[in-house]
Amino acid sequence: MYYRAAVMAEALEALGPLTKEEITAELLLDGLTDEDFDLIDAELTGLKKKRMPSKPDSPDSEKSPSSSDSTASPPTP
Repeated sequence: MYYRAAVMAEALEALGPLTKEEITAELLLDGLTDEDFDLIDAELTGLKKKRMPSKPDSPDSEKSPSSSDSTASPPTP
């Protein structure tokens, strides 16, 4: 629980007038409700997902023949 509060203190530093040293685990544990912790934890999870590398693009669809290509009429001269 203290580790989680310390991580939240790191995230909260830029949000208000308190310095990093003033945001202690005790301050957070005494002042925040379970719902507050859940909300902050959800935001941190969302930020972690945004910072993850994106998945590689899918293969180029233009290189694979489409099913309509085989049924198309041959071009006229």
